[in-house]
Amino acid sequence: MSANKPTGQIGPVKVQRTTVAVTSSWDKVHFPAEKTEIEKAIVEYFVRTMSKHGATILAAQANDEANHDFTLQLPGGRTYLELTELQYRDGPGRPYDSRSQRISTFTYAEQIAGAVQRKAERYGRAGSVPIHLLLYITHWRFLPNEIAIRLAQHLLLTRPPLFENVFLLWPTDEKDATVRVLFPADNPLEGHAADEFREHTYLNLDPAGWRVVPGTSVAEGPPPSPASA
Repeated sequence: MSANKPTGQIGPVKVQRTTVAVTSSWDKVHFPAEKTEIEKAIVEYFVRTMSKHGATILAAQANDEANHDFTLQLPGGRTYLELTELQYRDGPGRPYDSRSQRISTFTYAEQIAGAVQRKAERYGRAGSVPIHLLLYITHWRFLPNEIAIRLAQHLLLTRPPLFENVFLLWPTDEKDATVRVLFPADNPLEGHAADEFREHTYLNLDPAGWRVVPGTSVAEGPPPSPASA
């Protein structure tokens, strides 16, 4: 029996105008409670999104816990797909519970690359069947900005993992998701040095704090947490 697994909260903020008012709502993605069902839902997002971008995935089969998480049937044969949930950590305790909105870009990129390397260390070396890794996000606070993604791509190029591809996915609503390829990547920093971004930070605003400004059709986000840029 699969154990229950906590997830975060993610999904779009929508602003709607009626004849009497303008309202905003956070349409949260509803995840299953059990770990195996969450992973199946994430893989369904992955298959749908990749298919929209021209990839052909004939089937995705969940495996038992002793094997790779999923087997993908592709036109060229089968591959394995491993899953890892990604969380940003900047202190003790449960990352889901933190209300801090400021993210250290370089720290997050290192955490992303570290999650890939830890997963790769379980296998030692590549086998005859290619293995892909799918990192996924279920919480608004863990969303990366473009620089964090590019830095993670750069770090993975400096120490290539055994995975044939590394993907990063986060749901954008109940049906759609964003998928980025983290490895391999082509010149992700475009001539910049990674050290240029060591002090860079960005904000992820809490969707629960959005409200409609009275008398307008504008949705206003929560104020930034008090922290230096």
